[in-house]
Amino acid sequence: MSTGGGILYYDGHCGLCNWSAGFLMRHDRNRCLRYAPLQGDTAFHELPEEYLLNLSTVIYQRDVGEFYERSGAILRALIDSGSRLGYLAKVALWIPRWPRDKMYNLIARNRHRLFQDNRCALPAADQRSRLLS
Repeated sequence: MSTGGGILYYDGHCGLCNWSAGFLMRHDRNRCLRYAPLQGDTAFHELPEEYLLNLSTVIYQRDVGEFYERSGAILRALIDSGSRLGYLAKVALWIPRWPRDKMYNLIARNRHRLFQDNRCALPAADQRSRLLS
């Protein structure tokens, strides 16, 4: 993996996860992030096996061997994207990990029930190159 940008791994069968990946892609001012479903080939070949056992956790691989999970993954991806929300993400990182991840886990447990989206959004031409299988 190159050090030019990270890969955000997400549950490709989850409406909230797909929406979140699309949101990050639209706000990725640096155009540095790439996106891969946890069920895909990229995740299978790049992620350690421990991460493939739980598809309800978003993973952000910033560099070779540097992984972030749950709230840390989302916040670090926002920062690296150059999004205007990056400054809020930096502030949120000051909150201890356990309360951030407790909220993340609550949403993750209920995401399929709360965020049902059966639409298949087609990415814009400039976004396709950042989608991995």
